[in-house]
Amino acid sequence: MNIVGICIITVFAIWGLAEFIRSLVMLICKKTSPTEFSVLIIPVKENCEDAEYLLRCAAQQVRFSKKNIIDKIVCVLDKPDVQTEKICTAVCKEYPFMEVAHLNELKYILRKNYEWQ
Repeated sequence: MNIVGICIITVFAIWGLAEFIRSLVMLICKKTSPTEFSVLIIPVKENCEDAEYLLRCAAQQVRFSKKNIIDKIVCVLDKPDVQTEKICTAVCKEYPFMEVAHLNELKYILRKNYEWQ
C-alpha cells in the first residue's frame, strides 16, 4: 500500500513542479503585443452545449500562444438560457482578459471601452 501512495505523491509532485516551471517561464517570457488592440468575439446562442469548452479553449490559446495578437475575448450571448449564461459568466471571471456581453449591448461596450466609432 505504501508503494501506491508513494507513486501517487510522486506523480503529483512532478505535475506541480512542471506547472511551476511553466508559470515561471511564462512570467519571464511575456509576449510583446502589437500596437493595435484586437478583440476575439465568441458568439454563444441560446442553449450552447459546449460553451465552456469554447471559452476555455480560446482563453488557453490567447494565454499561451507565442504568435498571439488577441488582447481581449468577448463572449457575446444571444438569447441564452440561465445555465449557459452562468457558465459563461463563471468562465469569464477566471480570466482577466475575458468579458461577457449580451448581443444588444455589444455595440455600446465596444464603443465605450475600446473607443471605436
